[in-house]
Amino acid sequence: YGRVIEGNVGSPLKMDYTLLGDAVNTAARLESLTRQLPYALLFSREVQQRCHSSVWNIIDLGMHNVKGRAEAVAVYSIDHVVVKKPENTQEICSVIQHEMDKLAR
Repeated sequence: YGRVIEGNVGSPLKMDYTLLGDAVNTAARLESLTRQLPYALLFSREVQQRCHSSVWNIIDLGMHNVKGRAEAVAVYSIDHVVVKKPENTQEICSVIQHEMDKLAR
């Protein structure tokens, strides 16, 4: 959550649509943290403070250092099976195999 600049950047020869800003950089850094943490969805304190829903149980995953930030960032996720990564690869392989077997029938 935060201010960003968005639009086409470049020249007539090479034009790209992009987003720029601290919020974009923070989001990218949080996404990279999903490789280290057991949750596939992570968000910042700024997002957590704007979540006014009783549907989701938001959990605090603590402060984490991220590239490009001098201070650690508060990281949050949702306590739900949809965003919780399996603890081992056998578990996910089993789920994938089960779904493939259903398709084969």
